[in-house]
Amino acid sequence: MTRTFVTLAAVFIAIGINFGVPNPTGAEEQKTSTSEGASAKTASPFILRTGEKAIQDELRNKTILAFDQVPLTDVVNYIREKHHLEIQFEATAKKSEGSDPNTTLISFNVKDITLRSALHLMLAQLNLSFVIKDEVLLIITKEQADATLETVAYDVRDVLMHDDKCQPDYDSLINMLCTTIAPQTWTKQGGPGTLQRGPLGTLVVTQSSELHEQIAWLLASIRKFNDSDPVGKSGSSIVFGAMPADEAIRNILLSKVNLNFDAISLAAVLDDLRQTQHVKFYIDSAALKDAGVDPATFLISFTAKDITLRSALDRILHTCNLTWVVGNEVLLITTREKADSMLMLALYPIADVLSRGETAGDDSEEDPTTSQTVMLVGNITNNIAPLSWSDQGGPGTLEEYGNGALLVVSQNQEIHDRIANLLSQLRELHHKQQEEATKQPARPKEPETLAIKVYLLRTSTPNAPAMTPQEVAEVVKTLVEPKSWNQQDVYIRGVTGKLVVRQLPSIHREIGKLLSQLDAVVPNMGGSGEKTLGAKNTGGFGGTGAAELRPK
Repeated sequence: MTRTFVTLAAVFIAIGINFGVPNPTGAEEQKTSTSEGASAKTASPFILRTGEKAIQDELRNKTILAFDQVPLTDVVNYIREKHHLEIQFEATAKKSEGSDPNTTLISFNVKDITLRSALHLMLAQLNLSFVIKDEVLLIITKEQADATLETVAYDVRDVLMHDDKCQPDYDSLINMLCTTIAPQTWTKQGGPGTLQRGPLGTLVVTQSSELHEQIAWLLASIRKFNDSDPVGKSGSSIVFGAMPADEAIRNILLSKVNLNFDAISLAAVLDDLRQTQHVKFYIDSAALKDAGVDPATFLISFTAKDITLRSALDRILHTCNLTWVVGNEVLLITTREKADSMLMLALYPIADVLSRGETAGDDSEEDPTTSQTVMLVGNITNNIAPLSWSDQGGPGTLEEYGNGALLVVSQNQEIHDRIANLLSQLRELHHKQQEEATKQPARPKEPETLAIKVYLLRTSTPNAPAMTPQEVAEVVKTLVEPKSWNQQDVYIRGVTGKLVVRQLPSIHREIGKLLSQLDAVVPNMGGSGEKTLGAKNTGGFGGTGAAELRPK
């Protein structure tokens, strides 16, 4: 009998059963996660993974966890053995109010999501977080995580814009990062984080681990956008931390449903939708408890036919002042106040919704893309929750980057959805306009008519000799459309202090540019250099100290 027991015990130990950790509720926890890496299946349960890379790799593996009122210490021990990770509590985390690992009870149930997402969801209930420090996964308080800073140098040469002198523009990148990524955490706003230009085309950043993840993601996303065709790039935004599972949940939310609930608890409603619609719901127990909402007792009566699951959820949760947020591979049920405070960082490529040359004339030096970006930014911040933006005292921020081809936005999910909807409408309209333009025959250009212009030339001074009018005329004929001067009714004459030219308007523009570059004309009338003799002011041909003669 004794020999049999010893043999069975040895077998249990060999296959990794830990007698010291309580079994979680739910039979699914008895199975090994099918998504765990091969190394996890073959490694000995007594050899725990340490080191940055090994821990990061394991955090990306899927897990199944189910606990009902189990002490936090036992939960962490179970995860340590299941995923072969060296997990430790930082001393302060153990003493954190309401988070004593030995007495704090955890109810937690997730299936087939990454270990990283599971830890984020579970620890957030207790205002805890985790970092990889000293080659172990360390559980710490949220305040400690925000205050634990590390310095990283980022190579940003390939994401920098350039100024009008073709010099790399570090200031625009620094401003964008400090404005959109937790602005209150930077020294400019009284926080501990620093960001400054470094050698070798780098930015040297001191920040928390969580914010370093956002910085690295944002730079990589801009780099990815630069490597693609910006003008042809379209589609939805790129959201920090978004996982394929999150996109799958959003697709499910668009599916049509027929629902009929008659005085059923919210918990039962969500469980029914979890099973019938295959949605991974997760209830933010702490937030609901603070709001006085008990999913087990709050009754729901709701009937709907052939509407999207998204609309159905909005109406169901509205009755108890709750809402939903997609993130960490689950559909989180939480309070509206909590959802409004959960800011998400997103990158919106907008080059494909901007019509170049539409807002500025051909002669304008203003970049039409930039001017339309400014217009679009105003459309967003003035029409979509105006009081939620930083210039009105709200938490949301929006910065343009990439010469107006990108918008970087930090906002809550609801406002992100409204921004994405607006951009989707603009894309659809732009596409429709392009289709209509291709179907319509091109309108023939009206022929240009000759116009006479008188250019006021600079006169010589002892210290600044000027070309004679005849010399100016020869230079113009040589450099500006030489063949055009042989045509009938076209002429150019140099007279005292003036250059009289009869030419087409398009060639007058080139003459004006050349004379300005040669500093050969006299600017007047507030810098426009234009006046009309015998006709109303036309706005001229480019600010060249010229007068235009047109018949009345």
